[in-house]
Amino acid sequence: MQLNPAEAGTLHGVIDGARRAGAHDTVMNGLVALAFFNLCWVQPEAALRSITQGLALVEERQRDVFKDHFETLLAWLKARSGYFDEARALAERVIGRRASSTIAGLQAQTVLAEVAVRRGDDDAAARLSDLIALVNEAGEPKLSGPVLELEIEWALTHSRHPPVGRTEQVLATIAKEGAEGGFLGARLAAWATIVGVPIVFRGVAPRPHAAMIRRAWPEAAQAFEARGWRYDQALLLSMCDDEAELATAVRITQRLGAKPLEAHLRRKMRAHGMTVRRGPIRSTRANPAGLTERQAEVLALLAQNLTNAEIGARLARCHNGPSSTTWLPS
Repeated sequence: MQLNPAEAGTLHGVIDGARRAGAHDTVMNGLVALAFFNLCWVQPEAALRSITQGLALVEERQRDVFKDHFETLLAWLKARSGYFDEARALAERVIGRRASSTIAGLQAQTVLAEVAVRRGDDDAAARLSDLIALVNEAGEPKLSGPVLELEIEWALTHSRHPPVGRTEQVLATIAKEGAEGGFLGARLAAWATIVGVPIVFRGVAPRPHAAMIRRAWPEAAQAFEARGWRYDQALLLSMCDDEAELATAVRITQRLGAKPLEAHLRRKMRAHGMTVRRGPIRSTRANPAGLTERQAEVLALLAQNLTNAEIGARLARCHNGPSSTTWLPS
């Protein structure tokens, strides 16, 4: 399944057989693998099904060691879907129970670094630096790939030199491990394309990454959008030169609160002489529905079943002040 998602039948068969035999740990191990592979193949719905089944079984069997894995994968899935706060809370919960040197702990640290980098948190650079050191020490190829993606993303959104040396180093390590095919090789080839490191990939690739390898940025963005990964959509649109596509990316980053990518997009648009529209003010960004203060006021009055005329009169009194001088200080 690491080489081709269509080859998941054996893993499903093992899980079903273990479930019938009452081998609960084998079932949970299989569901962890299935969730991880589907997440890496950018199949979030399938990954979520495995995570949901796994967490239900963990609760039933009281096997907290598996809970760490499922909650970490859920956190990663939420981070990719743009639910940054929920992702961070889940990852921190896992780290509170488990050492950061475990696989689940390293994955949770990766989620925290990803959220920090994408939101532009003050500790983003420190988190990324610590994560690189931890993953290098662990020597786990399946973790070095996502961390390299994050390094490249950081360089891109902060107008830094791309980590060409690191990319070549990770590619060489993956080749030595014989893991250059399938989702891991495909994703590394896709990001190596962004960095400018030439690489030939002939295996099966997740659809968004296959488009990235061909430098078909709008197609890659569309593939990420279809899977609900809006930040990744905006990131790939940032590789385009079309004003409408860049403007779409800006709107996505505003909704997600992805400040570094938004700033990068605005710099690029200005450099190309494009119109850069001012974003919503702070109060509008803080509103969960993206409403302005006036829109929120109108909505509250509508909830009171007031007519349009009554709403207009109420707003006029609030914003224009009282008409009688008796209200003014002497």
